Amino acid sequence: MTSAISSLNSPVFSSLAAYEKMGSFEESSSEALNSMRNSDSLDLYRKVFAYIQNTSQPEEIKIELVRLIMVLASQSDKEVSFTDYEELLKEAMGFSAKWGRASLLSFHKDIEKSTLGDLLLVFSLSNQIENTDYIKAQLERFKQKKIDFIGLLEDLKSIESKSNRIPEQKELKPILERFKGEDPNVVFPLDKRFLAAIEKQYAVVENYCREWQYKCLGWLISEANTIRAKKTGLQEEAMLKLIAIGRLALYDTHKLYLHHTQVLAILGQLCYPKGCIAQVKTGEGKSMISTLLAFVLAMQNKSVHLISSERSLSLRDQLKLFSFFQLFSIKTSHICNDNPEQSCFKAQILYGTASDFEFAIMQEMLHLTPLFEQKVNLNKQKRFDCVIVDEVDNLTIDTARNYARLSHPAEVSYTWVYYTILKYVKERFAKDLSDELFSESTLQDLRRILQGLQPVQLKDDQLKTWLRSAFSALFLLEEQKDYIVKKSIDKEKILVVDAKNTGRIMHAVRWGKGVHECVEAKHKMEPKTETITPLSLAHCVLYPMYDSVFGLTGTLGSQLEREEIKEIYGIDSFDTPTYNPCIRKDSPVKILSSNKEWLEAILQVVKDCIAQDRPILVLSETIRDSQIIEELLKKENIPLEMLNEVQEKSEESILNRAGISKAVTVATNTAGRGTDIKLTQRSLQQGGL
Repeated sequence: MTSAISSLNSPVFSSLAAYEKMGSFEESSSEALNSMRNSDSLDLYRKVFAYIQNTSQPEEIKIELVRLIMVLASQSDKEVSFTDYEELLKEAMGFSAKWGRASLLSFHKDIEKSTLGDLLLVFSLSNQIENTDYIKAQLERFKQKKIDFIGLLEDLKSIESKSNRIPEQKELKPILERFKGEDPNVVFPLDKRFLAAIEKQYAVVENYCREWQYKCLGWLISEANTIRAKKTGLQEEAMLKLIAIGRLALYDTHKLYLHHTQVLAILGQLCYPKGCIAQVKTGEGKSMISTLLAFVLAMQNKSVHLISSERSLSLRDQLKLFSFFQLFSIKTSHICNDNPEQSCFKAQILYGTASDFEFAIMQEMLHLTPLFEQKVNLNKQKRFDCVIVDEVDNLTIDTARNYARLSHPAEVSYTWVYYTILKYVKERFAKDLSDELFSESTLQDLRRILQGLQPVQLKDDQLKTWLRSAFSALFLLEEQKDYIVKKSIDKEKILVVDAKNTGRIMHAVRWGKGVHECVEAKHKMEPKTETITPLSLAHCVLYPMYDSVFGLTGTLGSQLEREEIKEIYGIDSFDTPTYNPCIRKDSPVKILSSNKEWLEAILQVVKDCIAQDRPILVLSETIRDSQIIEELLKKENIPLEMLNEVQEKSEESILNRAGISKAVTVATNTAGRGTDIKLTQRSLQQGGL
């Protein structure tokens, strides 16, 4: 949707009955605007009515168009834009020209269960389908109330082109055999007691999908709401219906139809009431599995938190799927900024990183102010309902990024010590850590120098911490690897890089114990006031707060790692096969004796790929490494794109070109998480990425 967006609150207009008496377009549009209860909508509807007024339609058709808009607006609580209404009005005018005003008149009286999208589809199909006599008969039945709006739309869709049916899929039986372990990627298959059950369940889902494939979106929404309305909990049959409805609705709205292995993965996870982790290989559509699983859980009136490795991935998925969930009145939001608004936490499905949720929980603890929705349930033992975790390291690895520590400015500031300590360590010690760094003579010498600046009492532990921090800043932390210096017009600042994991810049993150302040001093910046950490929260504390923990990962790893997750969280795991046989080729590792040989080898591989018309992605460990490789390729006049968190172009524009034949993309690990590189046909023919 584009243009100015207005959120409408039902009912928008005070009286449709009063409006029916209006005899001219001016009267009808004026009454409509005067009757609006939501003043935020006025500008949008003035624009819509001005558009109608400027058409060449007869007066009576203009009046019917205003009536149509009024009925839609009065029953909608969805976000609608001028572009949406413009598209609808164009189809409605074409419909009126073809079938007459009387047919158009019947719609504003009987579309209570429809959406704007459904109404647009009725007009569009009526205008396009060549079987004129059939359409004429169905419209007459609709006017006489022999069929309702949903029935009319179903009939129109049933004679629509067969190309709009659900896509054909691969044969199911071999995939089920691979699910049981007849596949090199399935080392840890689903428990045998569940395999037979999900096979039967999937047959039911498939039957519903085939039976309902021509049902309109409005019917699917109505059916889902009927299932959700039940307060006694979902029986198995109802859950399977919801999976089929969500699958069809995703295809209707996003042209994405979940294939066999994706739905089987969901059914496998739902076998475990307390949650389960499914290993799903890269490229197999983990985000769509998460979406359909979240839909099924939300339709059971549960709140769902969706955790990903990066804020950018959370933002992408929340924006992409917002309209899908909104159809079913499921509110979604995200907390992917440092100070999310409290209204965000009211969403039933909430997106963010592990640290985003951990910081929010600590904010509640520190300020004794609830942020998350508080559910009144005497039988509820856990704080939250469900969480779906993308990538296993969000469960197992506590790095500076996702081991959350809530910081506040310290009451006593020691910003005056850092330049002195840094100079002291730089002049007396080398990169090889000396035992003398923490010796008694060193501590006494440093205390004497600092007390000469300010007469304060400094304990040995504090001096040792500062010495260690200064040593790290000088000899261990490297620019363009562990951090970057971000320059703006009037200031500079140190930004931490998650070098060992995601390669992303970690905004609003500072190293503790004086390390960050020492790095600032190292770069001749004014050290900021130190912070204290009154609260910290690790993953092993966060995830036990949920009734159910579901996970999806491409890299679950060995039995030892699985046992560790089972021991800490009580969560089982299983492997899923790929939908298509894996065609990735793993070349043997090459160990090279020098940086020179390493760069020469990279250059040769890049040249080989270009000669073969294949795109190539060169992943480097650090920002500095990526810049060295960039310089090497530029010397050879090889065009390339950089994706290392400090590039000028947007990540989206770079990735949009990364799949073109001969494209060279140099990146840090920032391109290794949830990155979707779409290959052109030429690239695929030449061997892929």
